[in-house]
Formats: sequence, structure tokens, C-alpha cells
Amino acid sequence: MDRQGGSSTAKGTARDAGWTALATLLGTALRLLAALAATHILGAAAFGTYTLARSVALVAGMAASVGLSPGVLPFVARARRQDDLAALRALVRSSWLITGGVASLLAAALFLAAPWLAERAFDDPELTSVLEALSPFVLLLALLTVNLAVVQGLMRIKAQAWIERVVVLAVTVLVLALTWVAGWGMTGVVAATLAGPLVGLALAIRLVRKLVPGVFAVGVETSSWPTRELAAESWPLMGSRLFTLAIVWMDVILMGVFRSPEEVGVYGLCARLAPLVILVHESIAPSFAARLSALHSEGDWDGIGKLYRLTGRWSLWSGLVLGGVLILAGPPLLALFGPEFATGVSVLVVLTVGRMFMAAGGLSARMLVLTGKGRLNLVNTGALLACNLVLDILWIPEHGGWGAAWATAIAILLGKALQVGQVAVIYRLVPWTSRSLVALVATGAMFAVCWPWRAGPGVVAGWLLPLVVFVAGSAVVFARFGMADEDREVVAAARRRIGGGR
Repeated sequence: MDRQGGSSTAKGTARDAGWTALATLLGTALRLLAALAATHILGAAAFGTYTLARSVALVAGMAASVGLSPGVLPFVARARRQDDLAALRALVRSSWLITGGVASLLAAALFLAAPWLAERAFDDPELTSVLEALSPFVLLLALLTVNLAVVQGLMRIKAQAWIERVVVLAVTVLVLALTWVAGWGMTGVVAATLAGPLVGLALAIRLVRKLVPGVFAVGVETSSWPTRELAAESWPLMGSRLFTLAIVWMDVILMGVFRSPEEVGVYGLCARLAPLVILVHESIAPSFAARLSALHSEGDWDGIGKLYRLTGRWSLWSGLVLGGVLILAGPPLLALFGPEFATGVSVLVVLTVGRMFMAAGGLSARMLVLTGKGRLNLVNTGALLACNLVLDILWIPEHGGWGAAWATAIAILLGKALQVGQVAVIYRLVPWTSRSLVALVATGAMFAVCWPWRAGPGVVAGWLLPLVVFVAGSAVVFARFGMADEDREVVAAARRRIGGGR
């Protein structure tokens, strides 16, 4: 790819990532509001029960999508490039058929297994009714995920991000606010959890109907439904995604097995806050996946390499800065949710470091998945899940949330190292450049300067001062030493757009 092509890819990726970053930022604020409302409505113990039930339903919902997100992306990219509307209709209908069938079975299984899970697995009688009430969440989440994958594959990345990260959470927060005022307790919290995906699914289906005309019409021309092809391509991705999700939430589930609901609640809150570190990392992922699928279908490996390094640089810098912010602000942030959550500071630090490892490795997992190495990634995540499971079982009974956090952080570190190494061996590509060392040294130095002053100068909200110094200093260093030509062209294009120029 020539420089002009690389600049175009950078600008396109930055434009899409900008919209998704804004959506993610708003979604993050809404997620914090949702957690704040839920913790104050329920208290630590009931919040632990709810978090455990939601984690089980979340894993089941992602399993129900059977890897069609992101497995459907290459199929959609090919049909879109060929302008084959009949094939798109067949792809969407096959995705609905597979996902709807599997999700319905898993939702029914969760409902029926709820009493056994509550009494035998987790020894929490209150869990039965919550699991039963959340069983529809499995179907809603699976269908929402697959429909948004189709939207993403059709390059409507902004719409996909705003539905998933803003609309769903905004509806959830609205119902939680009503619950807080009306005093509906756990019933209202569960209703909020279901309402968000329900509204998001309705919007996603409406958008798919618009983008794929005739998808609902009977008798409209369509290709043969590629159900077998989709299933064959997606099952390894299902395993990889499910294993990855399990690595993230397995510790919450095993905390429910070995520890009290109060401890599960504290740990569950920290597990919700730690992903703030990968805010930018996750914001650029949809654009990366869609553009990588298009470049791979064209065989443009020069473009793929530039895209991989570009997004890796953004992910690394942002992860280091956001991780530093979360560690510095941990105590006052946890205090917002209630005094019983203040004990989770050390757990939050360890989980934050784990997410910093995830950001530092760039989008290596998606690189493997979307270039035909899904089975290899399945083996990777399966091995890391086994490692995480063993460490959880060894450490949670004695060390509680501290042990669970270390188990997750180690699993993430080993997993990212393995993925980055495989991409390097297979494709001779790494997500870093010499500027990556600058990022590491510069943010480390800024953090070392701000750490002794993390409590601030002793005035109200004085802890904000070291945060501002840390973020501003890191931004200056990035602008001076970390930016490549593609970054400067993106910034220049943004300035021209803001200024009204071309």
C-alpha cells in the first residue's frame, strides 16, 4: 500500500474509531451510572447475587451467538464487495436461524437449572429467582450480538457502536433510575437488565431490514442459506470468544462458589471498572475488524500491516494512560459506590494491570481470527482458560478477590504474549514500533512523579490534581515523540473538519 493508501486507511479508521470512542465514552459513563444505581439499590450482598446471576447469563448469551460475531464478518464483507444482495439475505436469515435456535435452548436450560445452580453450585438461595428472571437475557443478548455483527460488516460501524454502547445502556440506566425512585429492588434491576438489550435488538433488526432490503419478505430472491458454511467457520470463533469471556468472568463465578455474596459484590464492581483501561482499545476494534476483513478479502497485506501497527500504537498509549488514571483514582472512585466497596482497592489495581497488558498487545486476537486462524486462537484461549481456572481454584478459597484478580491478570498476560508471538511468527508483524518504548518510558515516568501526590494537596477533590498532571504530561509526550505520520495526518484532517475546511 502506498503512502496515500495508508493515510486513507488511517483517516478512515480514525473517523470510525472517533465515533465509536465517543459512543464508548458515553457508554462508559452510563455503565458507571448503572453500577452506581445498582449498588445503592441492592447493597453489597444483593449486588453480589445479581452480579453472579448476570455473569452466568452473559456467558450463556455469548455462547448462544455460536461465534457468528465476528464469524459472519468475512461472509458479509465478501457479499458486500460483490454487491450480492441475495447472498446477504441468505446470510442474515441463516444467522437468525442458528442463533435463535441455540439461544432458545440455552435460555430454557438456564431457567430449568437455576434451582440446582443456586443450591448446589453457589449455596445462595436468593440466586434461583434472579437466574430464572434473567434467562430471557440469553436470547436477547445472542440475537443483538449477531444483528450488530451484520451491521458492522456492512460498514455501519457508528450505528453499531451507538446501539450497543449507548442506547442499550441508556435504557438500562433509565429503568434503574425509576427503580431507585420507586423502590422496586431486585425486580427493577432485573427489568432494567432485560430492557436495554430488548430495545437495542429492536433497533438493530430495524437497521438490518433497511440495509438488506427484502430480508423479511417471503419469496424474494435469495441464495441458498449458508447455514453449514457459517457454522463450520464460526464454531472455533464461538469457542475462542466463549473462552475469552470465561477468562474475564470465571473469577466472578468461582468467587460465588467459594466466597460470600458480599465479597462477590465487591469483586464484581472492580471487574466492571477495570475495563475502563481498554476503552480506546475496544473503541477501535469494530473499525479494525471491518477494515481488516475488507483488506484481507483483497489480499492487501501491506495495508493490513499498517492497520495492525496503527491500531496497536493507539491501543498501547491509551491503555497505559487510562490504566494509570484508574490506579491513581481507585480509592475515591470506589468510595462513590458505598463504604463497603472501599476494600476492593488492591483488587482493582491488579485487574487494571491485567487490562493494561491486554491493551499493550494490540488487536492480535482479532488479527488471528479474521485472517483464518480461528482454530489456533481457539486453542490459545482454551489453554489460557484452563490456566485461569486452575489458578482461581488454588487462590480464591484462601485469598478471595485478591487471588481471583491475580489469576485473571496472569491469564491475560500469557494470552496476549501468545497471540502477539503467533502473529509475529505467522505474518512477520508486531503491533509496536520504536515509539512504543517511548510510550512505556514516558507514562511510567509521569506515573512515578504523580504517585506520591495521589491524595492531592489536602483540599476537597485534591486527588484530581495528580490525575490532570499525569494525563496532560502523557498527552504532551505523545504529541512530541509518539505520533507517526499517519497520526499527524489524522489530526490535521480533524482540524480542517472542525475549522470548516476541506
